[in-house]
Amino acid sequence: MGLPVALAVALLVVPTGVRGLRDAGLVRVNYRGAELAFPLGAVLATAALVALAPLAFLDDRADLDLLAPELRRWMPYLLGVVFLGFLDDSLGRGEVAGAPRGWRGHARALRDGSLSTGAVKALGALALAAYVVSGRGL
Repeated sequence: MGLPVALAVALLVVPTGVRGLRDAGLVRVNYRGAELAFPLGAVLATAALVALAPLAFLDDRADLDLLAPELRRWMPYLLGVVFLGFLDDSLGRGEVAGAPRGWRGHARALRDGSLSTGAVKALGALALAAYVVSGRGL
């Protein structure tokens, strides 16, 4: 039952958020040349957090066990990756010609001794995952 509730919330929040970003002129061209609402990750993170509200209510009041007990352990990873994605979107130089873009571009920049925001995001996500699976999370 948790997945349908989360999907329903996402179907309400994400299209509205994307439309709001586009209407405000907040779009960027990604490394493949597709125009995307920016920062799309913020909309997706908002949808996920909004979905927690009805799920937590149903989990507690209807005793449905919708939220896994270990979810709390993964929150630093999830919120950390959202922050790293926003950092990459905000500070990255993806629209500048010659800036590293995509997995290969960021790996090439690392190999050449340059630390791009995309590489920071990838390394940060790896570090956050290591922290969470170590059992030292919240």
